[in-house]
Amino acid sequence: MDKERLKSYVKRLQSLKSEAKSVRDDIRYLKCEMKGAGFNPKAVETVVKLLEMNDTDRDDQDNLIETYRMALGI
Repeated sequence: MDKERLKSYVKRLQSLKSEAKSVRDDIRYLKCEMKGAGFNPKAVETVVKLLEMNDTDRDDQDNLIETYRMALGI
């Protein structure tokens, strides 16, 4: 077993986990800031997801949601 390689992996994993926690904390703080400014964080999250989609996928989702809304009468 390559102990040095294992130690390197462990250190990298620890570092990445620490960075991920920091990013999660930053996102949580940003959502509180948005809410305090009068924005709906869930709606902003939805907009971000839509922006991350390509045009075709976004159109497909819009069409599917509209189909479901019509079926439910909303």
